Amino acid sequence: METKFLTISKNETLKEIYNIFANEKYNEILVLDENNKLYGIITLHVLKTILNESLLNNFLLAADIANTDLIVVLPQESLYALLNKIGFRKINTVPVVKSLETMEVIGIIRRKSVLRRISQGSTNV
Repeated sequence: METKFLTISKNETLKEIYNIFANEKYNEILVLDENNKLYGIITLHVLKTILNESLLNNFLLAADIANTDLIVVLPQESLYALLNKIGFRKINTVPVVKSLETMEVIGIIRRKSVLRRISQGSTNV
């Protein structure tokens, strides 16, 4: 599990999201609500698809473009359970939350890390 990740408020503007991606070397940003509860995720891929809609920069918020159909994992879950959750979906990053009730993000795990850790014999997130 990686504990270094980017987060933003669901009320951030699209312009600010562009600036964050331009200045950071991440492919995703976790979107939090006003209670710091995980709300969604914005990927660089999604952002690129709306890049040409420059008129929307001042109107769209993170909440408007975030994927809120989330797959999350708990720290005590196994890597195999995580692989079962993501299956063949094109998901590269999964938030690790403290509990499903609080949805407090404590880390992220990337697909490539899961595969590498399984090949090394590890079984836990």
